[in-house]
Amino acid sequence: MGKTAGGLEAPPDRATLSGGAPAGKTRCRPIPLGLTSFRHGMPPINTILIATWGLWLVAAMVAIADPRVRKPFLLGIAVPGLGHMSIGEKGRGLLVAVPVLILYVAGLLLSDFRCVSPFDRHPLWGVLQAPAAGPTLLSWLGTRHLTLEHIGETYQVGCLYVGIASLLNLVALCDLRDLCLKVARRKDASA
Repeated sequence: MGKTAGGLEAPPDRATLSGGAPAGKTRCRPIPLGLTSFRHGMPPINTILIATWGLWLVAAMVAIADPRVRKPFLLGIAVPGLGHMSIGEKGRGLLVAVPVLILYVAGLLLSDFRCVSPFDRHPLWGVLQAPAAGPTLLSWLGTRHLTLEHIGETYQVGCLYVGIASLLNLVALCDLRDLCLKVARRKDASA
């Protein structure tokens, strides 16, 4: 960083930030996904991914262990809001489905349909996208042939929108599990 006339430090130019690439062009280096190396005191990415996917799996298994919750929960994972609708909560189902799907589609549009790739382009974002498994699987199947040649101005925002939509679906799934148990208790009490 150089000094300006007022004695303040000037920000580095874009060429310096991008590793010496010409101004306006940035280099994208692949993220190493080694299982054995620790860099900068952080565990390897694959270890984090495996542990997080394992936690999602255990949480889903616990949620569907009760047969009264299984079908609505799986429907809610497949299509946001459908689980609520299946137990008669159509208003809540729409309240879940509309914002989650709008955010998800907006994120896909902002990222040029390249933000959903849980296994190759974006394994870390894939962990966040797991609670909306249906839209994530469909998006991945439809866009897995696309490559990430450059990162556009709205790319990261699109990834964030899809991640937030998926996490909103996780909150809705927690609500759905509680609703299913309440409905089951009411049926047991009336019988």
